[in-house]
Amino acid sequence: MIQFIKEKFEYKDSWNLSVDVVFYGKKQSLNICVDGEGDINDFEDEQKKVLNYLKNNLNQVLLIVESKVFQYYTSNHSSIESSLAKNKRLKDAPYVSSKLAMSELVVLKNIIIPYCFEPEEIEFGVALDCSWDPSHGLGVLFQNFEYLEIGSFDIING
Repeated sequence: MIQFIKEKFEYKDSWNLSVDVVFYGKKQSLNICVDGEGDINDFEDEQKKVLNYLKNNLNQVLLIVESKVFQYYTSNHSSIESSLAKNKRLKDAPYVSSKLAMSELVVLKNIIIPYCFEPEEIEFGVALDCSWDPSHGLGVLFQNFEYLEIGSFDIING
């Protein structure tokens, strides 16, 4: 379980908290970003709900992300591979047969908790860097605490 102590958040265009997690079997640093202004006491109720959810369920969320990224990659491997130059295919988009092998291709970056414009649709997203598309990355979007979709990082920012 992660402790979200307000004093540990730092403000850099959004409120940020760095936590250590295990993702695809490797210890990584994850940045939790909460959209907001300069006053940390102004988090929306919906953002607080997401933080409380993550406090108790972050490991489960990351397991879902691991699974969805692996499914996405293996399902789309042919098109991912064909989108790369021949000399980059083996390095940036090799065939993988296990989830743990994905640790060489993706890096966990951020969980983004945006402002909530529709309280019945609480969203947060997980952003990852990926070897096969470094300029667009990968995003995994959750809505109402359930997996919604995976795609380029843009799905998180709507």
